[in-house]
Amino acid sequence: MATRQSTSRHKHSGPVPKVRYTYDDSTLVRLNTLEERLRSLHQRTQGTLTQLHQRYQTYERTAVVLHQAKSHQSRMNDYQIQLLRITERLQQAKRLSDAKRDLIRSRKYLLHAAQCQQDLERGYLDDNLVTLKQNRIIMESSRVMHGQQIAQYMEGLSFIFNITRDSDTMSTYAIGNGLPAPQSNAVTTMADQDINASVGFICHLVTLLARYLEIPLRYPIKYFASQSIIYNPSADMMRLNTKFPLYITKNEPAIFDYAFNLLNDNVIQVGSRQHES
Repeated sequence: MATRQSTSRHKHSGPVPKVRYTYDDSTLVRLNTLEERLRSLHQRTQGTLTQLHQRYQTYERTAVVLHQAKSHQSRMNDYQIQLLRITERLQQAKRLSDAKRDLIRSRKYLLHAAQCQQDLERGYLDDNLVTLKQNRIIMESSRVMHGQQIAQYMEGLSFIFNITRDSDTMSTYAIGNGLPAPQSNAVTTMADQDINASVGFICHLVTLLARYLEIPLRYPIKYFASQSIIYNPSADMMRLNTKFPLYITKNEPAIFDYAFNLLNDNVIQVGSRQHES
């Protein structure tokens, strides 16, 4: 082999005389050993290169896998962030749903309370309606009884204090038991005591009838038996004296005539209401 190498070397370097080398056995053994070592070294080198190539390929694959893992991790992180956002939205929606549920529950409670209150008010109104109907019945019966009582009172009062007119002289009146009523144009024919007693009796009668008939007298009377006083409210508008005596006074007999005419108007008012009843 050494001969071939030397020959090839001389070929490249130009015309070289051919030289044959001769080796002894030990050298050949050593050369063979070296060749075997070179071959084994070449094989190991090739194996190492193969291993390195495989490791490089493995590294590339690992790098690709790592890149994919990093991208996958990035996507996982994005997914995790999206999941957190979705979770927050779901939690917020849940809180809103809970708030709406609580609001609906409170409104249901208020509606139930309002319905209960409405039922109570309806029951109260029904009771009031029943009471109103009962009160109406009682009022109507009371009105009937009151009318009957007024009729009885009027009948009794008419029997006791009945004012009658003389059929012969239509201008002469008598009260109750035949006591003559005084006339303003004939006061001189009666004594003062008789006139005062008759007028006091008439005042008593008119006051009782007005009270039982529940009517306000046109001319109010302040009753003091035979010393009664009658009032003319319209006189106050003219700044005149509003009260007039219903008894004989020696100084001013004309005032009694005026007061007795006012009393006659009251008698006509009560008499017309008595006949209406």
